[in-house]
Formats: sequence, structure tokens, C-alpha cells
Amino acid sequence: MRNIAKPKKEKYIEEFNKDKNFIWTMKKDWYDIDHIYLKQHPDFYAFKVFSSIARRIL
Repeated sequence: MRNIAKPKKEKYIEEFNKDKNFIWTMKKDWYDIDHIYLKQHPDFYAFKVFSSIARRIL
């Protein structure tokens, strides 16, 4: 499995060292990108599967 966070942590090592919560700054950006992708691709298979599970649970 590929670790996608490691290159970012290496690139922003100073920020990580200064702020232990910096990962949440990065994750917010990732989540925003995910939301944009899903809005643009509503038929994305994995999204449809997980959405149907969530509807059954809730």
C-alpha cells in the first residue's frame, strides 16, 4: 500500500514540527478536493456503494 501522507510530511516538515495539528490543515484540503470530485462525478462507483450503505444505516 502506498503512503500518500509521507511525501507531504517530508515537504512540510517545518510546519509539522511547529504545529502538531498541521495534519488537519492538510486533511481539510484533501477533504475539500474529495467533495469537489464527488460533486463532479456523482456516478463514482465506490461513492454510490458507501452512500447506499449510509442510507440503510441512518
